[in-house]
Amino acid sequence: MSSQRRSLAAVAASFTLLSGIMIAGCQQDGPAGPSVTDIRLARGGGGGKGPKVDSADPPSAPQDTQLDIRVLGSGFDNGSVVTFTIDGTSQPKVVTERTRFVSKRELVAEVTIDLEAPIDLYDVEVLTLAGKKGTGADLFSVTKKELLYSVEVTELGTLPGAKRVIAMAIAGTHIVGYSSVGPWHMTTLDGDSPALLKCDGVGTAGCDRASPDVNSDGLIVSAVTKESDGLDQAAYWTSAGSTNIDLPIPSGSVVSGAKGVSATGYVAGKAILGEILPENQQALLWKIDAAGMVTAPRNLHVETFYALGAWSAAHDVNDFGQVVGSVEGFGAFFWDDGETVALPGEGDVSPAAINSSLDNVRVAGSFQNLPGSPSARGVVWTVQDGAVTVTDDLPPLIGHEEFWSGRDINDAGDVVGTGQKLNSGTPGRESLVHALLWTRDETGAYTVVDLGLGRAQAIENVSLQGSGTTRIVGSIETKKGGARPVMWTVRKLN
Repeated sequence: MSSQRRSLAAVAASFTLLSGIMIAGCQQDGPAGPSVTDIRLARGGGGGKGPKVDSADPPSAPQDTQLDIRVLGSGFDNGSVVTFTIDGTSQPKVVTERTRFVSKRELVAEVTIDLEAPIDLYDVEVLTLAGKKGTGADLFSVTKKELLYSVEVTELGTLPGAKRVIAMAIAGTHIVGYSSVGPWHMTTLDGDSPALLKCDGVGTAGCDRASPDVNSDGLIVSAVTKESDGLDQAAYWTSAGSTNIDLPIPSGSVVSGAKGVSATGYVAGKAILGEILPENQQALLWKIDAAGMVTAPRNLHVETFYALGAWSAAHDVNDFGQVVGSVEGFGAFFWDDGETVALPGEGDVSPAAINSSLDNVRVAGSFQNLPGSPSARGVVWTVQDGAVTVTDDLPPLIGHEEFWSGRDINDAGDVVGTGQKLNSGTPGRESLVHALLWTRDETGAYTVVDLGLGRAQAIENVSLQGSGTTRIVGSIETKKGGARPVMWTVRKLN
């Protein structure tokens, strides 16, 4: 409590409440003394016919944060406004963007705390629509932002004529991505920039806009557009400058695509057989050797999933050829050479990526379309000896607790993804999507690192805790629906 507040408390202690507030004791010649119109008698305070402010939840938050703060008390109305003050003065670095009325006893303040906000105790003031004010003294505190990691953002360049350019994968010195004019590749070497993949193989009309993946050898997988019918065909490139080669697909396939590639050359994808309908898609697994030779695809749907559901899709594959994906009617799965394990969860369970950890294989993803808030929650499953042993919730970023999801995972268990505060009626707040890193320490606990505005898509296979540095790729949204590719370099601070 500041000295000014202690003085005020001392003044308040010298008053006696009778029919009004009167100054007790003997007086010197002259006026009876200044009138006191706003005395807070205790922490929380308030009273009279105005609103009463009892508590704030949470009671504290660090600098450089956006969050919702519940203000509890009584006498609130629809139109009440919450303000955070120090000694009666509103603070420009702690701003209430909007106050939501929940009930006469609860308000929700959407608050932005600046990086340079004073580290102090704050009073919580409520001004009702009727013009009555109540103050809760010292109910909220701003704490210092602890910098455990540094984040450097590097712009990766753009492509002529492309409105949206997004980095989708990083492996070794290779980065690949999606754009509105086709898939692209670049290296992490200084001075390099995105260049479109060559899409002029036999029977190819051009590049599809599907998202590519790459491994550390520069093997790229994606899809191209067939010259015969304009539909998608799964394809691969043995290097960035090579011409695309079709991946073999089951007889009767009309549409196909490759989704992920491992360091050992396993490729996960799918094909649609017969009429182009979602229920006709089937999960596939290929193997490309060091010489670029491809084995015939294993149709995981025919082998394993046919009895479980109407359709299946493979989302990712690891170095051991283990696959994660989804089966209609069964849900999310972990597949290992014909054996299938369900990935448990709530809502729509969506696995996104699998790592190649030797001791415990981990899968990153999310629970989607949950009732209420959050509407999606990031998770990590641990699979050991053919069973899911642990399901870890990824902690949300403060202020972005309504939607967050895991997108990629490396062998150390570090996860990247996004966190979002859904539109609550305040213009612009729906666009506040942050790229996130969840780093896993030796105890298995996850810490969320805010990378700033953007969408993180992939993380290199380098442990942040082990090496002290790791790199992440993704994009930052631009005006009018555009996007530019970026790389975040995260360093652990001593």
